[in-house]
Amino acid sequence: MDSVHGETHLLSFNVCQRCKHRKKKCDRALPGCARCTRLRLPCNYSTSQSHGLSTPPESVDAVVETAIARYAGYDRHFFPELINPFTFITPQSVFLIPSGEHGVLDLDEQLTEQCWSIISRDGAEDDGILSSCSTYFNFVHKWLPILSKEILYDQILVQRNLPKGEVAILVLTIHLVSQLHQTIPRERTSLEQLYHTTKGLYSFLMSTGRSNIELVQAGILLAFYEHSQALHEATYQTLGACARMGYLLGFDKTLSHDFQPSPDAEFMAARQRQVWWGIIILERISMLEYPDKKLPFAITKINSSDMLPSEDGIKQPVSRGLKQSGEAPRPGTVELSVHARVAQGAYLLGHVIDRVSASNPNSSSCGAVYVDNTLRSYAMDLLQPSDHGHLCWPYSICLSAILMLNCYEVSVEPKPMEVHEKEVFQSRAALGLKSALRMMLDGSLNSSSASDAQLMAVPIWVFHRAQYAAVLSLDFGIVDEDTEGWMAYIQTVKQMLRAVEVRSKLASNYLKAVEDAEDRRAKFLACQAHC
Repeated sequence: MDSVHGETHLLSFNVCQRCKHRKKKCDRALPGCARCTRLRLPCNYSTSQSHGLSTPPESVDAVVETAIARYAGYDRHFFPELINPFTFITPQSVFLIPSGEHGVLDLDEQLTEQCWSIISRDGAEDDGILSSCSTYFNFVHKWLPILSKEILYDQILVQRNLPKGEVAILVLTIHLVSQLHQTIPRERTSLEQLYHTTKGLYSFLMSTGRSNIELVQAGILLAFYEHSQALHEATYQTLGACARMGYLLGFDKTLSHDFQPSPDAEFMAARQRQVWWGIIILERISMLEYPDKKLPFAITKINSSDMLPSEDGIKQPVSRGLKQSGEAPRPGTVELSVHARVAQGAYLLGHVIDRVSASNPNSSSCGAVYVDNTLRSYAMDLLQPSDHGHLCWPYSICLSAILMLNCYEVSVEPKPMEVHEKEVFQSRAALGLKSALRMMLDGSLNSSSASDAQLMAVPIWVFHRAQYAAVLSLDFGIVDEDTEGWMAYIQTVKQMLRAVEVRSKLASNYLKAVEDAEDRRAKFLACQAHC
């Protein structure tokens, strides 16, 4: 069959360069093979160097080394905001190239040159791009898998021939996030400079009106960094922009049980669903820090029938395994991934934030009791043996939600129809708060032995429940019920937060909150002694 001029079922004589390099099966279809088409990547069968993707290098390292060698002759002062984080200069259209001439670049080429140069000049070693990506996949991807490693590395490989500004920004945000997980903590001023640079370039590209999945992914990673540094307003705004772009791209539709993509689009739909859940998870977790502001969610409605994120494409509803009204939990036949478990925890946390912020007018003390029961049942389920590790992460979300809900219910005025049961609800909440704090105390026996390397792998939001329990135990006087145990717990929490605060401003805030609670407790006891 003629592989070029045939009218139907055109096939190439050779496998495409990408499948050959990745050692994947290629169907040799023209104009592009099924795998490249599914991944939305350029497909090239030519062995020449003049079209599309040339024969790929043997590793990503070779690409990085070539890029760094090319940038060596560039003017190193063309991006001054690295020196001054408060001065942002938009990407330049002209660069001095090694030959001494000035080359004019389009927007995608400009951003690629800028981002690649930033990473190579940011104190990274020769494999800076590869190292940053590896760090991200080792530490962040485990609980927030919004990226595909295969697709990302393929995009990096073709970035030199087919540059895309959004891919360059995505890689730069990965580099930024990876700095939070370096063996030697980075100096905070330098990290702030890198953040301002990354945020400036991201905002610049957003201002062009582009909408694509890479920009949403970059925004989520940027929001994760902002949350870890206690930049709460910036986190809220960044996630809001991600949600609006996701709505434009139709990501919200992928959660619906009725959404049935074509077989060719199933992989992309699963990616979009994971990204959409990434926004939901980060938004709920970040709003733990400022419930008093009573801000609305950017993604408001999540139904129990909506589909959970899944890397293998298996569809499971949010309600899978959760306690239904009047029923015992109904386990499914497929064990959920850590990401899906975190998503379920964020779904339940959203109900608690709705109650605490009074953003849901239908919320009531009776409803709070049901949510509390569901959370406790789910938390106990997470303590069961599992094939997946890191279930302490969704467990932490559950305990933060339980503590927040019961702390609120202790003092809240019930609805008029529930006034006659006010004491019953508040007594139940007080007992619920004590039992939740006891769960925290009993579960902290092995925390003191955690090394700095182990703490570095823990998502920063996991420490919220630790410091929150310490603060509540001091403010409510629960420490008096087991003084020795609680004092040991509080010292362990402070020790962990001191180890993490060099990387995270949020951890510094947590540590200060615990120390302030200790001061309040000391003043209260001193007042009692004098009275």
